[in-house]
Parts: sequence; structure tokens; C-alpha cells
Amino acid sequence: KKDEEENTFVNLKQKDFKAILKQVDFSMAQQDIRYYLNGLLFEVDNQKLNIVGTDGHRLSFTSIKLQKDFGKIQTIIPRKTILELVKLLGDGDDDIEINISKTQAYFHFNNILICSVRNILGHIRNGYLPILLYDKNSRPSR
Repeated sequence: KKDEEENTFVNLKQKDFKAILKQVDFSMAQQDIRYYLNGLLFEVDNQKLNIVGTDGHRLSFTSIKLQKDFGKIQTIIPRKTILELVKLLGDGDDDIEINISKTQAYFHFNNILICSVRNILGHIRNGYLPILLYDKNSRPSR
């Protein structure tokens, strides 16, 4: 659901969320001067949550289907927040509530609330799509 401030609230199983974070967290930059690489792009796109990580050399992408349509929103969650989430998330069927806006994100699970109140504003924005859609069998047009 969305509230008046354009927040998107998504509920997932902790084990599923932890698994998709682990699929992409390796490709986050560590201390790059291009600050927008020091985190993961979270993109809610209707009925999908896409998560993208890159350090400028590697690109990782994962996606999970959501139970309903949430519209579209993108934000970059800082590296430190992602690493804490991976550490603290359980492997069970308990839920995590994710509240995402362009500038903030809140993750609520097991009586823990992790707040990312200064999300990164940057340039990853859809720049990953041409790479993911690349067909190695196609030839450049002349």
C-alpha cells in the first residue's frame, strides 16, 4: 500500500529477503568516490522488487515477485544498512515489513527496526537494463 508521502510498504518472508540480498550484495562497491555505487538499488516495479548492485566492474541483479501491484519507486540503500540486514535477518518464515520512499527506508522484523534515513541519490537508475537485455546472438545494426 502507499501513503500520502509516496511510501511503499512491502511484506516478504525474512528467509526470501535475506536470500535475494545475498545474491547481489557481493557486487556493492566498498568505498567508491561514486557514492551511488556504495549500496544496492531497490526498485519496486509494479509486482516485482528488483535489487541491483554494481561496483563499476561487476553487475548483479535479482528480482522477487510481490503479491500485488505497488506502482513504481526506486532508491539506493546504503551498504552499511544492507550488511546489517543480512546479519540480522532470520532464516525462518517470519515476515519483514519494508517501507521504502525515495529518501528513506525502514525494515521492521523480530521487534527490530532498521532505519536508513539518508538513502543515496544517484545514477544507477535503469542504467542496468540495457546490459541485462543484451542478446549475445544479435548483431549491431549498421
